[in-house]
Amino acid sequence: MPSADQPAIEYFVKSLSPQQSGSGKVYTGQLRQRGFGLWSALRSVGNFLFPLVKSAVIPSVAPAISEFASGIASDISSGENLKRSLRARGKTALSDSARNLIARATAQKGTGKRKKLQKKAPRRRKIIRRVQRRKKKKTITFGRL
Repeated sequence: MPSADQPAIEYFVKSLSPQQSGSGKVYTGQLRQRGFGLWSALRSVGNFLFPLVKSAVIPSVAPAISEFASGIASDISSGENLKRSLRARGKTALSDSARNLIARATAQKGTGKRKKLQKKAPRRRKIIRRVQRRKKKKTITFGRL
């Protein structure tokens, strides 16, 4: 036997129950979590290396690459074999870029914040005063007294 409140309960269950917090329906997340595997570890390494490559490697390798490309283009236009040209120009470009990279890595720039040296107060010399002790007079006794 339905009661008078039955339509109100049905309305609550259909429309308001999903909005109510603590209704027993809890979000449990995906069954298979994603995002912390091999690629995430590689991404963290990449986030460290990318600025380093961008600031150090690319500027030292860029002139060798442009020289390599222009040399290949001139070799092809003069009618040389592409494979031999790639091999010869590749070796020189690789050695030049490695030399530039090593020179750039070992060069000292001298940039950076400098520490302000604080002037130390001059040290005071400690004056050590020695107190002279009085010598005790020794009495010489012979036998029993």
